[in-house]
Amino acid sequence: MKETIAKTTAKAIWYALVTMAGVFSAFGCLVSGMNLNVDLQAILLVSGIAAVCFSALFSVTKYRPAFVVGTMALLFLFFFWNWREIVDGILMQVNACIQIYTERTGFDLIQWTTDTYAESVEQGVDRMAMCFAGAVLAWVVALFQTMKQRYSLLCILPPILFLAVPLTIYLIPAYSWLLLLFLYTAVSFFDLNSHGTVTRIVLTGAFAAALAVLLMLYPREKYERSDLIEDIRTGLEEGANLTSAFRGGGIAGTDNRVDLMSAGDLNFQGREMLRFFTGRIQEEYLKSFTGSVYTGRTWEEISEEKAEELTEINKEYAVQNYPYWFRVFTGMAERTRYRIDIVNVSANTHCIYYPYGISVFPGEMDILDFHADADIRSSNRIFGSMEYSFTAVVPADPSTSWNVVVQPERMTQTYISEMAAYQEFIRENYLDVPEEELAYLQNYLAERGLSRDSASSDWTFANQVAEAVQRENSYTLTPGLTPAGNTFVQYFLETNHRGYCRHFASAVTLLLRAAGVPARYCEGYYCAEGTSAAANGGWVSLIDANAHAWTEIFIENQGWVVLETTRLVQPEFFNPPGDGSIMPRMETTEETTEAVVTTEESTAEETTTVEETTTAEETTTAEETSEAAGEGSTEVSTEETETAPAQAPEDN
Repeated sequence: MKETIAKTTAKAIWYALVTMAGVFSAFGCLVSGMNLNVDLQAILLVSGIAAVCFSALFSVTKYRPAFVVGTMALLFLFFFWNWREIVDGILMQVNACIQIYTERTGFDLIQWTTDTYAESVEQGVDRMAMCFAGAVLAWVVALFQTMKQRYSLLCILPPILFLAVPLTIYLIPAYSWLLLLFLYTAVSFFDLNSHGTVTRIVLTGAFAAALAVLLMLYPREKYERSDLIEDIRTGLEEGANLTSAFRGGGIAGTDNRVDLMSAGDLNFQGREMLRFFTGRIQEEYLKSFTGSVYTGRTWEEISEEKAEELTEINKEYAVQNYPYWFRVFTGMAERTRYRIDIVNVSANTHCIYYPYGISVFPGEMDILDFHADADIRSSNRIFGSMEYSFTAVVPADPSTSWNVVVQPERMTQTYISEMAAYQEFIRENYLDVPEEELAYLQNYLAERGLSRDSASSDWTFANQVAEAVQRENSYTLTPGLTPAGNTFVQYFLETNHRGYCRHFASAVTLLLRAAGVPARYCEGYYCAEGTSAAANGGWVSLIDANAHAWTEIFIENQGWVVLETTRLVQPEFFNPPGDGSIMPRMETTEETTEAVVTTEESTAEETTTVEETTTAEETTTAEETSEAAGEGSTEVSTEETETAPAQAPEDN
């Protein structure tokens, strides 16, 4: 008999504690989350007493039905005697919640009508109504907890409904109440009679760990989320593409390094990688990776130490924006501005594929992270970014002389000083060539009579080097791997003579560096002028075969510009057929390559003359119509081209 009484008492104490935890956490989450003006202490006191009483009565198995009916009758009688005050008090708090919902959602929600009370009376009405609600909740929770055939879902449902009120509009309750609710949920998932102490401890710990994760993802507003936690939360809410987020490698698929020793045979499947919308009809380079350091086996990004050094150089003018500022300072920005909307379908979402000449600056878009002087990456380090837009200007013709088009009064002293400091930086960092290859590369240039000093400009010399490399090597998608013990570029130029864009761009970049011309290796996607977009409502699809590699060289004041290194050996890639469709890459024979080079050489002088004439005419017009832009260069209009993007087509 004593043992039975002790067991019943232990059960009653346990159920009382669990019931109080459920009731306290429910009201605590509601009041703290919605910031309701109620007497929480009074509510907890009354509901706590009710929880103890109801749990003790309901634990007596023999008389449980009678106690359930009797306590329910008492609650009903109290409501019957005070129903108007209880209803009005509850509706006042409901209206307070509706007001918060209206402010958070923008919807004009209708509130309930209540009687008017004096302020002192209104507080009493609120207190009585909410205390009664606490007692009712304690009765419900105690009933579910002490049922012989327990249903865990029924036990946790009432407090969860209270929590859902603030969470629905992204209001987070106080941590203490969330912790109590999760502990209550944990103990509600096991039966007191069928689980031992170890099981209870394990389940409670598991729910506490789940709470810790929730608090990191959704902390109180006075705390700041770490970047890692914010990335996870954003990715989950936006439904990120996990396969794209962790996809890397391949041409245009890396954001930190290119392994040249794995650059073997390519086999394109025609899979859509990107799609973009723009009113511009010229060719488009969408850059994603810049190789700054060549090791003989890889292209690496610039070191963190050097990136930190750049922060002291480029404080106001990011290198990625140099082509845009050049247009501003030459009076051609507004005449060449356009907008481009990009959707990442199945490429690496950590990469941001952006055009040259962007007029989006560091800090303007949260999803963009300007990395040193090279690339732009997604600020979400976990899931990356799927969609983004840029305003940009058409980059200036690299062959145009600075002295012809510049309007010196437009340049700021800050820009001039930062440009000078950056040019010193690139001479120290973008001329490096591995010592074991330097002599070979210099001899390669000398044997072909290629001299920087004899060329009229670095741009002219760079094109001469690119043409020489294309004349002597053939384009193929099946060049094989570079054998162990060889460096990538020297093996290509000296032995194999076969490769694709990655081989040609690497070779030209190294040869230019060996001659003293700052150069970098780049990857991304290329779209030829004339590519059809009509079938997709103005959206252009880029497939895997549009992945490309090229060289960049630095031109004073103009910044880094594209130097194409395979235009002569794969003409079909740069000149789509008349219907504007995208042509897959094809093998190019040596005979075809030689014929193309000969034709290009025979028309080069004529083409240059036409381009120079056109540029001079445009420049004269620009100088006559442009407005002066002084020291306030950062206020240059960044209005987007009036070309509204059509809705992106659905994925197949």
